[in-house]
Amino acid sequence: MICLLTALVSEKIGLSFALGAFLGGVIIAETVENHAILSEIRPLRDLFSVVFFVSLPLLIDPQMILSNISYSLLISVIVVIVKFLTVIAISLYFGYHSKISFMVAVGLVQVGEFAFILSREALRISLISQNSYSLILSVSILTILLTPFLFNLAPSLYIQIALFFKKHFPKFHLLLIQKFDFEKPLSELPFENHVVLCGYGRMGRYIGRALLFSKTPFVIVEINRAKVANLRLQGLNVIYGDPSDLLILDYAQVDKARLLISAVPDFHAQERIITNAKTLNNNIKIIARTHFEDHQKIFKALGADIVIQPEFSAAIEAVKKIFKTSNLTDFEIEGKIARLKIEHGM
Repeated sequence: MICLLTALVSEKIGLSFALGAFLGGVIIAETVENHAILSEIRPLRDLFSVVFFVSLPLLIDPQMILSNISYSLLISVIVVIVKFLTVIAISLYFGYHSKISFMVAVGLVQVGEFAFILSREALRISLISQNSYSLILSVSILTILLTPFLFNLAPSLYIQIALFFKKHFPKFHLLLIQKFDFEKPLSELPFENHVVLCGYGRMGRYIGRALLFSKTPFVIVEINRAKVANLRLQGLNVIYGDPSDLLILDYAQVDKARLLISAVPDFHAQERIITNAKTLNNNIKIIARTHFEDHQKIFKALGADIVIQPEFSAAIEAVKKIFKTSNLTDFEIEGKIARLKIEHGM
């Protein structure tokens, strides 16, 4: 009722019906019941989303696309390149790491869904022709279809592009690292036989606190610039940079460290962290994390000594508490837990 009422009032005073509905949604979002309301209307929202995306091809004249396929592909490539360069430039300007900027830029190369609405309105009031309208729709759909594939390839693409610039444009690569990807402190890190903690997120922060309580010397490698600034205010030893970068790990003195803990969630990044750490120090002990059992064998083959799966660890704790409510002895509980760990590959 609120959405329909605000939409009707909006239309009566000369604004659009959709704008009024949007304002009604904003009003509801500010109420304490917003989560309950969302759970009630989620099926309807999902249905409308499906109808919207399924109906998109019905707006396009196939004959028009086939007759202008080369033109549509050319414009799609131009849009992807221009949007990519624009977004990555903005991200770098605001001080984000080149890897973060690259991922953001790849995720935003598509033409947004609002293009359908705007182009349809422009066609209705004769601002554009039917040919232009079909071209806009075809370019929008092509870029929307392309973006998921590009985003899945983004981590490996970033590595390949970085290697290409390092090999063919070393000065530009060095400038990019010094300007955006690495803040080298004035003095060398006075560490030896220490722990290198890669990532200070949901898992890393608890490990960091435990190392701090035990007075174990450790250094944090974190890619989030805001988090790095906050950690430095707390007086912690932290290096800003991509923990999967060999240069960053070298500066963290992995060659002198006794243990490396990889607490980053990204699979490809962890692969490079383990490989680069073993390159710098073949004797270093490595603890990694993963959400998938298939990755355990890969990480161990690369040189990780211990691979932790948070979901499995949580399940073990839950099982222990369940067994505590039964008549099993502590010895029997430990035996069953040990069997689960063996089956899991621990």
